[in-house]
Amino acid sequence: MIEKTKKIFFPFLLLIIFLYILPFNFVFASDKLSLPSITVINLVRGNELGHEKDDLYLSLKDQFEVTKKLEVNATWLLQYSILENKEIVNFAKNGMPGQEFGLLFEIDRNSAQKGHVQYRGQGPWYFSDGLFLVSYDKDERKRLIDTSFAKFKEMFGYYPKTVGAWWIGGDSVSYMQEKYGITAVLRASDQFDLDFYSIWGTPWSIPYISSIKHQGIPAKSFDESSKVVNLQWAARDPVGGYEDPLFSLQDYQQKGYDSKYVNHLFSIYLKHPNDNSVIGLENGGTLAFFEKFYKTMLTEAKKLETEKKVNIELARDFSKGFLSQKKIFSKTPYFLANDFDSNNQSFWYNSENYRAGVKKEGNNIYLIDLRDYSNKTEEDFTFLPNSQSRLRINTPSIIDSMRFPEDKMLILKDGEPMKIKEENGNVYLFSGSRKIANFEKKNLEIIFSDGVKSFNFSSVKDSVNPSFILISVYLVYLLVLYLKKINFKELSFSLIALLIPFLLAMEILKSGSGFAFDKKELMILQFFPIGYIPSVENSLLLMKIVFLAILLISHYIFYISSNTKRKRVVYFLILGFITLLFINIPYFPLDASTYKIVFLIVGFICISLIVLLSVLFLKTKSKKFLKMSVIFIPFFLLSLFLVLVLSRSIYILSPFEIDALEFIKIQNKNVYYISQVDYSIYPIYKRIRPLIYYEIKFAEKLTGKSWVKVVRPENNIIKLTNYDDKLIVVPRYLGADISSYEIESLKIKRIFDNVQIAIYEKE
Repeated sequence: MIEKTKKIFFPFLLLIIFLYILPFNFVFASDKLSLPSITVINLVRGNELGHEKDDLYLSLKDQFEVTKKLEVNATWLLQYSILENKEIVNFAKNGMPGQEFGLLFEIDRNSAQKGHVQYRGQGPWYFSDGLFLVSYDKDERKRLIDTSFAKFKEMFGYYPKTVGAWWIGGDSVSYMQEKYGITAVLRASDQFDLDFYSIWGTPWSIPYISSIKHQGIPAKSFDESSKVVNLQWAARDPVGGYEDPLFSLQDYQQKGYDSKYVNHLFSIYLKHPNDNSVIGLENGGTLAFFEKFYKTMLTEAKKLETEKKVNIELARDFSKGFLSQKKIFSKTPYFLANDFDSNNQSFWYNSENYRAGVKKEGNNIYLIDLRDYSNKTEEDFTFLPNSQSRLRINTPSIIDSMRFPEDKMLILKDGEPMKIKEENGNVYLFSGSRKIANFEKKNLEIIFSDGVKSFNFSSVKDSVNPSFILISVYLVYLLVLYLKKINFKELSFSLIALLIPFLLAMEILKSGSGFAFDKKELMILQFFPIGYIPSVENSLLLMKIVFLAILLISHYIFYISSNTKRKRVVYFLILGFITLLFINIPYFPLDASTYKIVFLIVGFICISLIVLLSVLFLKTKSKKFLKMSVIFIPFFLLSLFLVLVLSRSIYILSPFEIDALEFIKIQNKNVYYISQVDYSIYPIYKRIRPLIYYEIKFAEKLTGKSWVKVVRPENNIIKLTNYDDKLIVVPRYLGADISSYEIESLKIKRIFDNVQIAIYEKE
């Protein structure tokens, strides 16, 4: 009986204990999930990136020693050249338990060489013309990415979940997610002109899931997103960080602040579930250095974790939880912040459709920034490589009082502090008891002292897709043939042949954002009177369809309306000519290093073709075939020569270039086009080339104005003459710039600026 009681009692007791403990475990887990997170991310650069004389192995050991003593797990992003350091990799794998390792995408000469890519940097390692993935064209980016992931897997046995750099780019982030399954990407928080980089107009220092097209723009929905969480390095002070990015979690000591300021910023950004702040440091320091700054940051984070106010999470773990909510932002992507040492305040609102910033300075309340995210535009360097030393990433702005101080709008003068109230998904901003703004996901209403101004972000800008136009033209032509009761079976061969130039044109169009052209196209288009069309974009659209329209017309005249073989030969000659215009091959260098192999390949093709035609002639014994062969061989050789010489590159006109051309077209002035370097001497662009720079006569055609290229003298200032009635165009995206001294001495003023291109005229 006693034994039977024991058998019943002990399982019952265990069940009671389990049921008693389970709620506590559940509450603990629930509390853990409901807390905001701090993520420690450390960047580990190779020797070529400013650490030529540093012992990077010793530096990593010292930094990890500080991390381990505080019992913190961190994410360490390793640059490619670090992966080739076996001593460091062995220490990371065997001596750093509990840590996460990922990839740092900063490109040095070594990683470019290993990816079979020409290094583009023309100055110090930190210049953006060679350091980032956006410094290279799209095919080169993929090679650099694949090389780094392959090396990481070779060393660690798996692909990383986290990558980072000051900036990576939307196309590269999407590529890494689709191919390698990344879930988190580190990027620098918004900063204007700090350390040669301006990343401007993105969600203010909070985590978000970006658009597929643009890393700095939040996605419309989870299904249409990159499915990668953006974590922001060096969160900026919401009050002082707009005008001065040194007010941040990273550079606060330069402002004379201590750990109290760190806690102040944590209190702003770490309030709700899925809120996140990143702390960490670059490598290369000594133990004494890490003990001084790095340890302070980790100590404050550890204190908050001990108090159960935050979790310290690896990037991969935080991103996994963030992605599971299937939302673009955390629950509350807005915040009202008080200044650390004054009565000033700021309010930042972020949504999938816009960003707004309101700032109270003394008794004045201003709308200082307003960004339109609704159109999900592509980044400026989606296809065209960035060749400027100063990286400039920007989102579409309605108000940008940092770049244009005159845009700042005074809402109200009031000494009362700002307050916020949320109701049914709307966020209301008050000054004291007076409502001054209403924020909805797609609408913004600002209540000024003298009236109300509303902004709507639900409309999507219509953009004409050249590919869509080409397909439409072809389908309309087929419809015409159908209505005329043409026998499609008899035309099957010619209709399929018609598709060849269409498909070739599509392939070129896919290679560019905006408009893309083959060199052969441009040579013919020079003779078209495109400058008389009022709109630059309409001119470009016409240029894209003109050859294919000619082909369809010739098909109808010489093939449909005629049964004579001679006329049909005319059609096929036109077809061959237009097909030739659109043939474009992958880039390869055509110089002394490749002449021999190219000659051998071309020779092999020619001999094979002659042998094939000879065999066919011997079988057919047709004199007509012989005549056609005699005509075809020279035509084929000429075509092959043109393709090899002219069609290894694609010439791009980006949307921001088209905007500038539209502005120039409506001005009744000729143009001075400023160039920082002469790319005919320093060839940087290979596969993808900026059309305006290489084909300046084409810009003249599009705008109907005369253009003169002015190359900056080496180590000298630009000197211009006879510019009273001229526009001075400065293509910053090509590395050109103009100093404040030059602006003052030339007495010029800015009349257009879309970040990448600025236009000036004489005052």
